[in-house]
Amino acid sequence: MNSVDKNKGYKTSAKGIALFGGLQIYKILLSVIRTKCSALFLGPSGFGIYSLITSTLTSLEMVTNCGLGTSSVKDIAHVQDDMTEVAKVYRTLNRFVWITGLVATVLCVCGAKYLSISAFGNPDYTIAFVFAGFSLLVNQLITGQGALLTGLRKYKFMVRLNIWSNTLGLVVTVVLYWLWGVKAIVPVIISTAMLNLLFSCYYAKLISLPKVALSVREIWQRGKRMFKMGILISLGGALSSLAGYTIRIFISQISSVFIVGLFTASFSLVNTYLGMIVSAIDKDYYPRLCSMESDTDNFNRTINQQIEMLVLLLSPIIAVFVIFAPAVIYVFYSERFQLASSFMVLAALSMYFYVPAKTISIAFLAKGDSKGYFINQLTFVTYTLVLNMIGFHYGELSGLGISFLAAYLIYLLQTYFACRRCYLFNFDKQILIKVGLYMILLIAASLVSLYASSIIRYTVGSAIVVVTSLIAFMDLNSKLGIINYLRKKI
Repeated sequence: MNSVDKNKGYKTSAKGIALFGGLQIYKILLSVIRTKCSALFLGPSGFGIYSLITSTLTSLEMVTNCGLGTSSVKDIAHVQDDMTEVAKVYRTLNRFVWITGLVATVLCVCGAKYLSISAFGNPDYTIAFVFAGFSLLVNQLITGQGALLTGLRKYKFMVRLNIWSNTLGLVVTVVLYWLWGVKAIVPVIISTAMLNLLFSCYYAKLISLPKVALSVREIWQRGKRMFKMGILISLGGALSSLAGYTIRIFISQISSVFIVGLFTASFSLVNTYLGMIVSAIDKDYYPRLCSMESDTDNFNRTINQQIEMLVLLLSPIIAVFVIFAPAVIYVFYSERFQLASSFMVLAALSMYFYVPAKTISIAFLAKGDSKGYFINQLTFVTYTLVLNMIGFHYGELSGLGISFLAAYLIYLLQTYFACRRCYLFNFDKQILIKVGLYMILLIAASLVSLYASSIIRYTVGSAIVVVTSLIAFMDLNSKLGIINYLRKKI
């Protein structure tokens, strides 16, 4: 493969990461404004009511959506050059999202009283769940249209959809909370869902699909595989959520709710801001990988290039989190959260192993091996939960950080060897060398952060951040021609 074609692959990966990473930054900014306004107009109790209602709806949605949003992307991406086939997949998907969405809504409406008792300890919010349940159908319809845009890699449509729906959703949220306060919680849930549906319908309609007619038998035959794959994906996600819930309960039982808050706040911060880079995995990388599942060389090359680009972009950010963890915590939370500083250092470092593992694991989905994906996730979730319990028991938050580090390293090795055996995947030697180099720099930064005095931490640590950033920039420039691009623009 010549260098021009190789660099084209890097540029494609970089474009997807930059596009969806930038979108993620915008969504984070809107989220900050929404959270501040919600806290202002609702107060702590109203914010708690909103959180309990939405988390309950999210759990119900996770159980009933059957992973169709992910499994259908593969089918659409695989036939993206044949719009008739795309139309058939999309028609099949539409039937299934209507069915699963209606099931979710009916379950929510019929079980509203029990959901209220489960979330609040009383039936006072039964009516709220009855009306909010209709958002489950709306969200599932949005999932179907989102799968079409993702599978066909209509990036401009996806970005515009997110910008418009999130921006207007913020405006509606603030206005309704300002006018009605706590009484606006359910109207906000429904109205923002309807706004999202409106924009997703608009952009999905811009894709010209031929009209196709499918019998019920054909729809079932086509949808059965999609449904089967989606169920296992959905179960994998549900297991991860269950493990997260379990470790929080475990921490609260042997320690306190305060420590649960420290763990949740610091880990969420790491996931949110490093997620700016990895957000492209589902939206860009996954459909690209699906489209080349039968080409082993291209398939392996794409995985390697995606890992390399993510490592180059993530390493400087992880270095900043590791060295400046106390400052980051102070800026986003307060001095009371400084007890989580050591945990944040280790959690940020662990992401260096998690991201390549996550990138490789998408190979299971791209190949349509939902069973392999589920087994891989089940194994990962099981030993992660066990290690987290052991880590917290013996070392509290610092021990929990070490357990995440160990679990994600095992996850990387496990996923690599599984894909090597099943799909003949191999790491490129040059990429392995680079991964090793950045890993040494980040481990050095972590040791300085954890064990050195404040002066050494910030002087030596800052030097490591600068060196890591410069090396990463030079690597990126060699692949993307950043300096030449800037010269032309200037």
